[in-house]
Amino acid sequence: MLFEGLLNMKFVPSELPFSIDSWPQYILNFTNVGVWNKLYKRDYIFHNHLVFSKLKRGEDICFAIPALCLAKRITIVNASLVIHRAFRKNGLTSTIDESVGEIIDAWLDTAALLKSYNRYPEQSFENRILKSILAILRDIRTWDVFSSAVSLLKNGKLRELNLTKKEKGYYYVSWQEEMLGHLLEENAGEFALSYIKNMEFRLLDNSTTKKNQSEKFREQESFYKEKIATWEEANRKLKEKNRMLREKNTRLKAKMKLEKENQETDCIRAAN
Repeated sequence: MLFEGLLNMKFVPSELPFSIDSWPQYILNFTNVGVWNKLYKRDYIFHNHLVFSKLKRGEDICFAIPALCLAKRITIVNASLVIHRAFRKNGLTSTIDESVGEIIDAWLDTAALLKSYNRYPEQSFENRILKSILAILRDIRTWDVFSSAVSLLKNGKLRELNLTKKEKGYYYVSWQEEMLGHLLEENAGEFALSYIKNMEFRLLDNSTTKKNQSEKFREQESFYKEKIATWEEANRKLKEKNRMLREKNTRLKAKMKLEKENQETDCIRAAN
């Protein structure tokens, strides 16, 4: 069984092969961003100057996305042919906390590259980015990084990525469109609650269970709010502690500088 997102047949055309010219609306949405589950002709890579970026994380975005948009013929094999070890504790995709901004910048660089080639599938690209952003936020493990990532997105990056409210149906997946609305309008704590609730609902398979879960979530909401408040308070105390340490370090450096200047003055007087 394939992992969700590696090959989404809903976004694969009935006629194969295909390309951005025949399938622009979904050219980036039928598969994931990875390269390990794809085969490329060597001549095609060299001809189009496809290279990985020097980033530690998100380095495959600048390769895989242009590869799909520049290709004249794409086909698929709907079968499990590769074993990929996922979710390793120390794997790059499991340590995403360290490079949220880096990954976002990789998407922006790739958008600029495609526009320079006049091969930028706007709707498909923005849907692909939205899915990636939500996955990044889902995989962040610490509150400090999560709240910083939300702030980074809200303070300009969402606008740069052109992730804004659009007409109904512009975004292909309804829950992702809903989460973008929350992200645009809510602070980090509110968005965390909305995302938790959304993830819990998507794990349920019928309306009766969802109704019961909705009542259960209302009961648990105060617990989640208290937990987030605790994270925010701990983060505030840590920042305050770091601020005090920086001030102490600054005073210590000033004191050492003054002592050094006094010693030099004493040496000059002794010499005279």
